[in-house]
Amino acid sequence: MASRKLLIGLLLPAILVTGFTGITPMIALLNYCVQTPFELRTTFVGLGHFRAMFHDYRFTDAVFRSLAFAAIALAIEIPLGLGLA
Repeated sequence: MASRKLLIGLLLPAILVTGFTGITPMIALLNYCVQTPFELRTTFVGLGHFRAMFHDYRFTDAVFRSLAFAAIALAIEIPLGLGLA
């Protein structure tokens, strides 16, 4: 029982710090994602930014290019790695 309390006592600070440094920026990011960023008063726009982003041809083109690059890189790297192993 003492070792369990010791384990919890040693892990709790690390879990709290990691949770705080991971959760706090994530909450701020979600808050910024649904507001207008460049005005004096922020207004709630909901998912409007995401709708605009997914309807922009430059974004969809960049996503498809990134996926194609990743597929080509994996098609080269996996056989090369297996061959060297």
